[in-house]
Amino acid sequence: MDNPLSSLKTWLVDAFRNAFDLFVANGLWLLFTVLVVTAPPAFAGLYYATNRLAHGEASAGRAFFDGFRQLFWLSWRWAGLNILVIAILISNYLFYNQLEVSWNATAQSFVIATAFIWFLLQCYTFPLLIEQSDRRVRVALRNSLVLYIRQPIFSASIAIVIGGWLYLCARFVLPAWFLITASLAAYFANRAVMQMLEPLLAEGAGAPSENPSEPPTITEA
Repeated sequence: MDNPLSSLKTWLVDAFRNAFDLFVANGLWLLFTVLVVTAPPAFAGLYYATNRLAHGEASAGRAFFDGFRQLFWLSWRWAGLNILVIAILISNYLFYNQLEVSWNATAQSFVIATAFIWFLLQCYTFPLLIEQSDRRVRVALRNSLVLYIRQPIFSASIAIVIGGWLYLCARFVLPAWFLITASLAAYFANRAVMQMLEPLLAEGAGAPSENPSEPPTITEA
């Protein structure tokens, strides 16, 4: 079984070696996210650039624009689904909050738990969209769930670390968002997916990519 702490230590060392590329990817992500309309493709560019870094390649700037351009419509489908799910969760929470019944707290807790599970799945959904040959969002969500089932401690630990990193930066070190917050989170997510896929590929158990060590061939889903 993979050790989350050992893996994080290795990834941090590698991230330090790729610090400049992570800064570049983060800066480009922030620039295009501020424009709002290009936010989903910017997210795709960020994940694609950090995916290539995770595979040992440099030139995050070029990789960012490759992912931005080639995953443009796929990123919008992914974003549309997330917007819909978040809207449903928020509306349900507010609805139950207005009810004066004995079970409204239980219902709100269920909504919060559902939101937490959705966040866990999303940690690995986009890295899987890049790695797998079938780039349908629902397939990536299913594969994300499979990773949690196959390696629950490792996958959940890394997802919680990523969530904690994002929260701490937003709460206490806001300027870090201009430098490395998003790119480091995306890099960790990509490294985690690659590491969890290794035993599946070795087993030949429905590997999402024929050869993840090669640059993924991006096609329209």
